Amino acid sequence: MSENAQVKERLGPEVYENWIKWQERHEDWIVCEYPLFTDAHVTGELSDLPGPYQLINMVPPSLGECLAPTVILRIAQPQGIGNIPSMAKTDDFRFHGGTIVDEVATLLSLELGIRFKAGKLIRTFHPADDPKGRPSAFEMLPDFVTPRYTSRPVVPSARGKHSLNQAHLLPRLLELVPAEAMALIRTSRMYQDALWICESQPALAWLFLVSSVETAANHWRKENETPLERLRASKPEAEPILFEAAGIDLVERIAAIFAPYMGATKKFVDFIMCYLPAPPLNRPQLFAQFDWANANMSRALKKIYDHRSKALHNGTPFPMPMCDAPMKHDNTFAEKPMGLAASARGGVWVADDIPMLLCTCEYIARNALLNWWRSMLEKQTKKEKWNLKLAELNPHQSYTQCRPIQKSGQLQNPIPNTKERRQTKKLIKDQDNQARASISRILKLSWQTKIDIIYKI
Repeated sequence: MSENAQVKERLGPEVYENWIKWQERHEDWIVCEYPLFTDAHVTGELSDLPGPYQLINMVPPSLGECLAPTVILRIAQPQGIGNIPSMAKTDDFRFHGGTIVDEVATLLSLELGIRFKAGKLIRTFHPADDPKGRPSAFEMLPDFVTPRYTSRPVVPSARGKHSLNQAHLLPRLLELVPAEAMALIRTSRMYQDALWICESQPALAWLFLVSSVETAANHWRKENETPLERLRASKPEAEPILFEAAGIDLVERIAAIFAPYMGATKKFVDFIMCYLPAPPLNRPQLFAQFDWANANMSRALKKIYDHRSKALHNGTPFPMPMCDAPMKHDNTFAEKPMGLAASARGGVWVADDIPMLLCTCEYIARNALLNWWRSMLEKQTKKEKWNLKLAELNPHQSYTQCRPIQKSGQLQNPIPNTKERRQTKKLIKDQDNQARASISRILKLSWQTKIDIIYKI
C-alpha cells in the first residue's frame, strides 16, 4: 500500500478527526459557536456530548414553520490552521464541499429527518481572552437559499416536532473506521441537499436523494464484493475472453478498473432491499398505499433509477406526478400518485411508471441509510467480539502455552520415558497442525460467515 493510500485510510472527515484530537488534547483549543437553521420545531438538546461538540437549543418562538436559527452548535477546535497538505498531486478523498460545521449539521439532518443548515461564526472563546467570549459578525449572513414554503409540503415529515435527544447515532461516530465515516458524510450531504430543496425543486431533489443512496451503496458494495465478483455478475461473458487472452492477472486488473461502473441499477436496488425499512406506522387507506412487497419494491426502485438515468443523460426530468405534494386522507398522507394514469405539461405516464411519491422515497431512502449506519456500528462491535472469541477458541495458543519451557536444551519438566516423550511430542504436533488448519480455514471466511459461526457457538 502506498504512503498516500495509508494516509487516506487513516484520515476521516474533519468532524471525525477533530474528535480524535480532542481525546488526545495535545494542543491549545478555542471554542466557536455557530447557529443551525431549520424550519422544524426542535426540542431537547445535546449539551453533554462526550466530545468537542455541544448542541444547545435556543428555544425560539413559534414562527409558523419558517426558517430560523434554532440550535447553537458549539465546537472546540485546536488553534492554528493545522497541517498543510501536500500540493504535489490532486487529492479529493476528504472533499465534500463543506466545513466541519456543515458535517455536524448534515449528520443531524439525516438522523432526525429534518432540514438543517449551518450558519456563520457568531462567537469565539479563546483560552487567554474574555471568558464570556467575543461576538463575531465577520460572516453574519448564511450562504444558502431559503426553502420554499407552502400549505401542502412535498415531504410533510420534515416539518413538525423533532427532538435532538433522538440523535443516538451521532455520539457514536468514532466507533466507525475513517473510510466509513467519510462515506457517511458524503451520503448525508446528498440527503441534506435533497431535503433542503424538495419543496421548491422536487425533480432535482429526486436526483440528490438517489445519489445519496448510490454514495452509500458504493461503499457498501466495496465492502461486500470484490471487483472480480462484480465483473462476473455484470459481464459474465467478459471473464473467459480476458482469461484466454492473458490469464487471470489481466482479468483482475480489468475488473478493478471497471468495477465502479458496472451494475449501477443492481447496486442501487440491492442496497435498499438489504436495508429496507418496515412500512410507516401511520399509513393511509389501502387505495393510497404503496405496495411494500419485495417484488413490487424492487420493480419500483428499478423504475426510479431509470428515471434518474433519463434525467441525467437525456434531459428528461422526473415525472411531475412523482414530484407532487401528497394528498391528505384522514390525517395521513398518500404514498403514491392517484389514478391509473396522469398527464402534465406534455407528458403522459401510466401508474406503473410513477410508482411512488417523493415523500415515500424519502422515507425509504432515509431509513435504509440509517439502517446501514447502524449496521456499520454493529459490524465494528461484532468484529471486536469475533477477535475475542477467536482468541478464546485458538487451541494453538493454548497448546503453546501448555508446553514445557525449554532452557539450555533441556525440558524444565522432562518426561522420563523416551517413548512417552515421543508420543507426547507427536500428540502436540498433531494438535498444532489441526489448530493451524482450522484457523486458516476460518480466516478465509467472510466477516458475515464468521459472525454466523459466533452465534452458532
